[in-house]
Amino acid sequence: MDNLEQKFKQLEQQAEVQTSKLPLVTAIKRLKGWQKIAAVVVVGVVLFAIVQFVVNLLVGIVTLGIFVLLVSFLYRLFFKTDRGQSL
Repeated sequence: MDNLEQKFKQLEQQAEVQTSKLPLVTAIKRLKGWQKIAAVVVVGVVLFAIVQFVVNLLVGIVTLGIFVLLVSFLYRLFFKTDRGQSL
């Protein structure tokens, strides 16, 4: 059991080292007090805006795809003639 705890601590330290390599993370970790809180809030708002943009982009793409399918169906239904029929 002791060996398992040591492995877990090693993995935890490796994860901290990997995340602390990011300059933004290290810069925020150096801040203190209200500056740190403000920096975390700003990063959260920016990440939320990015995620919201990506979701809106995906919704727009899906909506456009559905619109194209609907227009294609309506075109075939009303404008494309069968071989046996003529307008």
